[in-house]
Amino acid sequence: MGLFSKKKKNDDEQESIFRWMTVEEALEYSKAGGETTVGSVTKLADELADQMKFLRTRQDQTKYEFDEVSKYLSDIRLLETMSESDRALVTDAARMIEGLGNERISYQNGKRMVTREQYKTMEMYEKEIPRKIRELEKQEEYLDLVRDDMRNLEGEKGSLSYVKEQAAEKRNFLVKLTYGVIFLVLLMFIVLIVLMDRTGKDFTIPFLLTGIAGAAYAAYFIHEHRNCGTQIKKNEYMLNRANVLLNKVKIKFVNTTNALEYSYEKYGVNSSRDMIYIWENYKHEKEEEKRYRKNSQLLAGYEDNLEKLLKELKFSKPDAWVSQPDVLINRGELADFKDAISTRRNKLKAQIDFNIRQQDTTMNEIEALKNKYDRFRDDINVIMKRNEIY
Repeated sequence: MGLFSKKKKNDDEQESIFRWMTVEEALEYSKAGGETTVGSVTKLADELADQMKFLRTRQDQTKYEFDEVSKYLSDIRLLETMSESDRALVTDAARMIEGLGNERISYQNGKRMVTREQYKTMEMYEKEIPRKIRELEKQEEYLDLVRDDMRNLEGEKGSLSYVKEQAAEKRNFLVKLTYGVIFLVLLMFIVLIVLMDRTGKDFTIPFLLTGIAGAAYAAYFIHEHRNCGTQIKKNEYMLNRANVLLNKVKIKFVNTTNALEYSYEKYGVNSSRDMIYIWENYKHEKEEEKRYRKNSQLLAGYEDNLEKLLKELKFSKPDAWVSQPDVLINRGELADFKDAISTRRNKLKAQIDFNIRQQDTTMNEIEALKNKYDRFRDDINVIMKRNEIY
């Protein structure tokens, strides 16, 4: 009973250590006899710390965007609840800005390379667009790397499964073949005994040769059967680790994909290249616009007046509203804008909740690692403090 308990304990420890190893590390660990060292445990702790840092960075970015969207909703509530007199002041100023803005656009000659909606979006986020383009390019590159990792891991799983199945089939074939060999050996012995009895001749050498052949096959069977079992067990460990790695990569894939999809929707683009194209054409059209804008001072005056008015009315983002006077004028446009902002806020909230769950899971894994390898607890704590996990 004690022997089996010890074996189960060793299997449980191997299962736990393989949970956080890469496939290559699992092979090295197996070759080393399965001895757990401080190096292997701290490597696992480093991986968990990196994952937690990634999740927290993404969470900070999402929370910032969530706060910005919430400011829009706060301003919309002010618009919906303000007095008619204040609303009239805002609407009149916005109407003047819209009229002057449309007049300014009409001065531009030639074919427009961006739509009116794209122009308004670029103008609204003009200060952050250059930085955002670089961020989108990095996120898209990172998503490609993550997608390649997922593809490689899926391929690795398929290869490991195939090798495991081949080993299992070979082991089953050997078992069936063994029954046949045993039958043949026994049949040979019976035939030799009968012949010896009837003829009276000495069949010692045939007996000996038959026994040697049977023993040779038995040695071959034991060797190949053991190799198949080892191969199946090793591939099971490697498949488990590949699944763990694939789950980690999927978390990064979901986070990065959500962030990219939100940015694409926010800026009305399909990719960073699309954004660069629209941004460059926006800048060109804006330069052309400056040449023909004779009413710039008047427009700027109304924009300043509207921004001051919105500040007095306690708006959180007065400068952003100046760039979209049509929303201030038209209640239908305001309702559509509110719906779009609410949808974006809900998506951000879902991203925040998803990240919170993943952070909790990662923290649980860190605690599980410390509990499993209590003798390395101090080393793990040092790594977590160095990475500012806690």
